[in-house]
Amino acid sequence: MMERFELKVYDDVKDRSPLYCGGGAVLVGVMAWREYSTTGEPGLRFCLMLLVMAGFAVVAVLLVRRHQMKVEVIDGKEADAHLTIFGRGASPQVILKADFAYVKLEQNQVVIHFYKGDDLMRASFSIKGAAKGRVEALVDILGTWQR
Repeated sequence: MMERFELKVYDDVKDRSPLYCGGGAVLVGVMAWREYSTTGEPGLRFCLMLLVMAGFAVVAVLLVRRHQMKVEVIDGKEADAHLTIFGRGASPQVILKADFAYVKLEQNQVVIHFYKGDDLMRASFSIKGAAKGRVEALVDILGTWQR
């Protein structure tokens, strides 16, 4: 039986642009509220402010999702089991259960050591934005793969 486990995390890139867009949406929203409260009826300026506010909010959400990563574990038979790390803008990194060495949970990231041929390689991903219990469950699943 194959078991599938998926975890969504965010990378460690320091990016404040979603915060700026969200702040802009709040500012335009306050301006629209003030426009509506002074005139008492929705006019063209009020509708345009709502449209701009919605645009800022959508862009803020898109900027946040730009830094989202997905980690997927498919556990099953030895040949089918693998770990896939989908990074932003890069091709997915696949680590087979047969190549897996060990996993270590550090302070802000999960570090995975695996073999590529005879060389021991290292892959890691941030745990920012993930629930602590889900990260521990992922590490427990990968812990059973250790050699």
